[in-house]
Amino acid sequence: AGESMQDLLTLNDLIGGIVSDQALTSTSYAARARPDSARASTDRSRTWLQDRMARVEVSAPRAVTLSSINGSFPTSITNNLDEPVTVGLAAESDDDELTIDAPGAVEIAANSSQTVLLDARTDTPGVHDVRILVTDSQGRPLGGSDELSVRSARVSNVIWLFLAAGIGLLFGTIGVRLFRRVRAARR
Repeated sequence: AGESMQDLLTLNDLIGGIVSDQALTSTSYAARARPDSARASTDRSRTWLQDRMARVEVSAPRAVTLSSINGSFPTSITNNLDEPVTVGLAAESDDDELTIDAPGAVEIAANSSQTVLLDARTDTPGVHDVRILVTDSQGRPLGGSDELSVRSARVSNVIWLFLAAGIGLLFGTIGVRLFRRVRAARR
């Protein structure tokens, strides 16, 4: 937890050592006299760190529809901490047929948010459930996550069919009107 917090905070590179020192003191000879107290102190420290890391949140749309085999959608990352952070995003899908590419490390100022575009790609039509996770720079999940559904419709072929039918109807109607006009002018 200390290493994740250290990787999360952009300007702080000391917290990992401090947390390690505190964790090691709970296993020291002096802590043997009161093991329950040492364990409780360690648990409180871990809970405090996890609560702070969970203050970096991700927000994705409830549902996304891809009109072809790939597309992008916006995702917002919010930093509710008083210090700037460097985070990444990871995606977990219910199947291996959907891949989501996230940008590398994203730096977010204290108490602010930033929108990031994620690229999705799938070869199979249907609905895919996805979970977007906030990670540290090493790829470890920090606690913030959001879920969404990605629908791959592959409507591009259907759109071309409708466009071709509409254009054919348009030119057919023009041809019929011209034919009637020429025939009416000859009479």
